[in-house]
Amino acid sequence: MLITIFYIAIGIGFLIPALDAKRGLHQDHSMIFTMSFSMAWGLGFGSVTAFWFPAFFQGAHTGMYIGALVGLLAGLRQGIPQILNGILSGLMGGMMGAMLVYMVPPHLHLATVCWLSLFNGVVLLLLALAWRKPS
Repeated sequence: MLITIFYIAIGIGFLIPALDAKRGLHQDHSMIFTMSFSMAWGLGFGSVTAFWFPAFFQGAHTGMYIGALVGLLAGLRQGIPQILNGILSGLMGGMMGAMLVYMVPPHLHLATVCWLSLFNGVVLLLLALAWRKPS
């Protein structure tokens, strides 16, 4: 539950500046930002769904749809290509997160999610540094 709250808090911190029209990334970097951000969110929620649902398909679909929603929101200001990029990246991240956790034995789920959270934390930190870096 705590990891889920962590993902929500970090994601909101990224979405607020991303939805600001006056502040934005250079056009070349916006595609990478949208893809990485939505994939990291999909991976995060796809991985924690092992604690919510007993069956793989429920967890995978939940992670995929949350990742797609975040990708849609991240690409909203950039136009249709970015929206599609965000949705597809979020779907892929959600499937990967669920697969990585559901493939290991149940007694290793917590350790796997902790390692994925560490990985996602590094990815989101790098995105934050890239976002705030002056051009």
